[in-house]
Amino acid sequence: MTTFRHMSLEKLPLQSLIWPDPHICVDDALYFSLAGDAKIVPDRHEVRFAEGGAVGSGTAMNIFNLGKWRRYCGLTDLSLELEGQGRFTATIWHATGAERRSLLSCEEIELHSGAPHILDFDLPEPATDAGIIFFG
Repeated sequence: MTTFRHMSLEKLPLQSLIWPDPHICVDDALYFSLAGDAKIVPDRHEVRFAEGGAVGSGTAMNIFNLGKWRRYCGLTDLSLELEGQGRFTATIWHATGAERRSLLSCEEIELHSGAPHILDFDLPEPATDAGIIFFG
């Protein structure tokens, strides 16, 4: 499971990933961007990787709309919870347009089955309250 969480409200879950549903739409590109040797296993809510594989959430179904959360809920902090197994590089991005993105966090992590890993990261300045956040 992967979840964006509010850090100061005892890690309150705000948004979890949305997975392809065979009854609605199975086009993986709406849900995730895949590169290299990575495969979505929708019925298990998993992404399986080999070395060099990558997955991103900067898609129609899985972006985190920072502008809306700040505007309507006063969001001031955020973290990303990842579950899985293996060694990964986790990157978190903020984008305000197709060509305007900035790196918020890039961290080498080791995931262990049954032990969620929390990535805390700084949000852009409040003056930059628009845009989306995604990992990839």
